[in-house]
Amino acid sequence: MNREREPVPAEKTIPGSRAMIESLYRAAPVGIGLVVDRKLLEVNDRLCRMTQYPREELVGRDSRILYFSDTEYEYVGTEKYRQIREHGTGSVKTRFCTKTGTILDILLSSAPVDPNDLSAGVTFTALDITRDIQLEEQLQQARKMEAIGVLAGGIAHDFNNILFPIMGHTELLLEDIPKDSPFRKNLSKIHAASLRARDLINQILTFSRQEKKRPRVLIIPPVVKEVMKMIRATLPASIQIIEKIDADCGPVRADPIQVHQIVMNLATNACHAMEETRGKLTVSLVRVDRVPPDLKTLNATSGPWICLSVSDTGTGMDRLTIKKIFDPFFTTKKPGRGTGMGLSVVHGIVADMNGGIQVRSEPGRGTTVDLFFPCITEEQEDDSRPVDDRVPGGTERILLVDDEAEIVSMEKQMLESLGYHVTAFSSSAEALGRFETAPDSFDLVITDMAMPGMSGDKLAGKLSEIRPGIPMVICTGFSRIMDREKAADLGFKGFLYKPVVMKDLACAIREALDT
Repeated sequence: MNREREPVPAEKTIPGSRAMIESLYRAAPVGIGLVVDRKLLEVNDRLCRMTQYPREELVGRDSRILYFSDTEYEYVGTEKYRQIREHGTGSVKTRFCTKTGTILDILLSSAPVDPNDLSAGVTFTALDITRDIQLEEQLQQARKMEAIGVLAGGIAHDFNNILFPIMGHTELLLEDIPKDSPFRKNLSKIHAASLRARDLINQILTFSRQEKKRPRVLIIPPVVKEVMKMIRATLPASIQIIEKIDADCGPVRADPIQVHQIVMNLATNACHAMEETRGKLTVSLVRVDRVPPDLKTLNATSGPWICLSVSDTGTGMDRLTIKKIFDPFFTTKKPGRGTGMGLSVVHGIVADMNGGIQVRSEPGRGTTVDLFFPCITEEQEDDSRPVDDRVPGGTERILLVDDEAEIVSMEKQMLESLGYHVTAFSSSAEALGRFETAPDSFDLVITDMAMPGMSGDKLAGKLSEIRPGIPMVICTGFSRIMDREKAADLGFKGFLYKPVVMKDLACAIREALDT
């Protein structure tokens, strides 16, 4: 005969209410406390660990001891009681200050012991959300950087289309003008300025992570001196600049834009450290045979090395800060003065070059950052030495396509000056139509990438269907859309970043045709 099981008395399965509450109180993953008349009458172990105060230093003390500031304390008290009166409970974000001075972001939730008598006290829970706040700020920063990258890419594309004709027409004039012309010097200055503008665009694209690095054999001193000219123009007169640059220190394998970025970041940080005081910024570049024994490198090799040092006489840093300076988003600067990305970028570039970093600093005594780059040998230099300075030409027939009429006109003149027969279009659809009527009338196709209606890669695909194997060269000023590897995979024989100088264009054409 089945009998229903008799219910077990509640007192045999559930501990006494006080014991249960104490168990929950001890096991809770959040800080818990009781405040009566603004005094802490009870705290759990979690709150003590969170704030780094022993229990005896909290119990009986004014709850103000937990807060970052009196203003924060008064605000929380006012807002908490307002919410309790209106809703029965309260929740507010605030900041606690630990015994050692660390600031914590806290989500504070409160409820009255007796809803009818607030003077009986208020219980609260304190959840440490510091890490969550940091992750949220990092996500916002990442989104902002992504937005800047998209904007930078669009600006680079438009600016390159403006700059390209300036560079090209200047080169054409320099080719035609007599060497003793009084205008030649001015034209050379225009050409040099346009090249610097092109490098600036590359810096923007590198910063926005849209430009891939292009390492080559590089002599660093001219890059460092160029950066120092830019820095000098923006520094207050109270900061003295000392340069100790060895012009014969030797070459390294590096991307010049990234080296520019390194020096700019380090020099800017040094200047910020001396803003409120008179100081000295010292930049040195020397060749050394050894690196410090504790220097960490990804590929430590025997010397020689090139050492780039940036020193300041500013505020300096303690050991704890030095350990954090290369962490992404870490910064000691005031809001609006830095993103916390500069030194992490520097670290990544140096590590990619198989170099190393050493930071020496003391509070109040300034900072020195030493960067060590492996110096390449004479044998390694051979792969980048130009064999011939002449601009090669030819007589082949070229189909030229670019949606910018100014660029088409300038490139057509440039190519015809080299001896080529050029048929140019500013519409990819018109170029395709012409090619369909006489595909054997062309020996080479040069096309822009970003064009309305039909992009350069799509046009190239259609041309290849009509005449497989025709050599093609693609140009772009917006490398997120197209890069050298993608171009090669699509069958292009040449790839050029806009704006293009005449020699690079001429060499790319000859390489595509001759191979």
